[in-house]
Amino acid sequence: MSLLERILNCFPTGHYAITAFLRVVDIVESRDVPTAAIENKISPRMLINPDFVEQHAETPEKLLMLVMHELHHMMLGHTVSHPRITPFDNFVFDAVINGVLCQMFPTPAFTSLLTDYYSESFPECLLRPPPDWPEQGGVALGITALRDPRQVKAAAAAHRGLYSEAGYSYAELYVLLSSFGLGSAPVAGRLLGDHASETELVLENSLAEIAADFGSTFAEEFPHIWTDEVYMRYERRGTAMAPVERIVKPRTNHRNRAALRRLLSRIARGGRGGTQRIMDWTARPVEQAMPTMDRRASVQRLLGHQPLLHWDERVARRANCPGERVHVYFDVSGSVWHLLEELYGALLDVEADVHPVVHLFSTQVYDMPIERFRRGAMRTSLGTEITCVARHMAKFDVRRALIVTDGFTDSPSGRDLAVMRRATLGVAVIKGEQCQRDLEKVVDFWGFLEVDPPVAASA
Repeated sequence: MSLLERILNCFPTGHYAITAFLRVVDIVESRDVPTAAIENKISPRMLINPDFVEQHAETPEKLLMLVMHELHHMMLGHTVSHPRITPFDNFVFDAVINGVLCQMFPTPAFTSLLTDYYSESFPECLLRPPPDWPEQGGVALGITALRDPRQVKAAAAAHRGLYSEAGYSYAELYVLLSSFGLGSAPVAGRLLGDHASETELVLENSLAEIAADFGSTFAEEFPHIWTDEVYMRYERRGTAMAPVERIVKPRTNHRNRAALRRLLSRIARGGRGGTQRIMDWTARPVEQAMPTMDRRASVQRLLGHQPLLHWDERVARRANCPGERVHVYFDVSGSVWHLLEELYGALLDVEADVHPVVHLFSTQVYDMPIERFRRGAMRTSLGTEITCVARHMAKFDVRRALIVTDGFTDSPSGRDLAVMRRATLGVAVIKGEQCQRDLEKVVDFWGFLEVDPPVAASA
């Protein structure tokens, strides 16, 4: 029996209208992918590694779970909302999808694909049901082994939520994993699906466009598939890509000050000349024990009180960046969440040299006044997309800008490319995590930040 026949035979009759759905997807055995993938094309092929099927999905029930896992990535349009998917995004998507699939197919025959493949270590245990699920739903060994009781409580709540009707959303998982310092690749190399190759696991095209291309059969079946089965389950879990807000605690250590100031100076001067800075004198109020001509202290003494502190002014030299203030586009996508505390601190260390509104970007740009940014306010739509930056620059005629990012932003093209090339643009990327390929066509000046991620929790 061919692999296609095995897949078609493993679906319950009538469930999900899946037979009609699979008519538009060509099933191909391929050892070019480690597990399974759906090509990023308008006429996709589902690539499945036969060796992986024989080793990990040898039963019809396990094979069904594998195929359904991949189809859910496509049906949920993850590359529509996340044009640049990172391993962090993939982990979050997989955890939510696996939770929903286990609710649909709660018997061990189906869930054993996940329980056999994934261990109980944290955070990998979030990709499989808890022990003794669904009767009891215990706590995974990797969670109970965490040292901090508060972390045990938070991780256990996430695990129970994912595999119950209560649900656990994308945004909640981003926050949880970031708090554990796991923002890069929580379980690199272990995820179901081909998450690393250029033939990504989901389609960039919307399902409406796909339906139009594939004709009436799929177009008629699709509303039933989405509305009755997938959409309602995911809506209950609050997984829509609505903006997420959180508070970051900025952490400053001054080691990036020189690099950022040098970069800002070069951007502000439009690339002309060296990195010389202008010095001026500024006065600031101070309190001191030595008596001064402080009027308030004089009145207190006349009233019979002896003040301990006196107000005075101190004049000091300060270096200013010549030219206009630079607009900062600050990456708040999921791939940098574990580094936000230090990135916030690094920018606040040079805030006098930047525009008083910081432009937070993910798949949208959110303008954040520096006062709110200083208090750690953050707003994001979770994905990463450079198009929103280019369009914001065009709308407000931004000619000098600094982008703070890990570099995984996707590459601008067309009008967006022209807009960014017209501006004087610097990019500050994070040492050890940077990608310079995506923005190399538009960058005038590079800078490199040294950022220590928070210590990951021990399991």
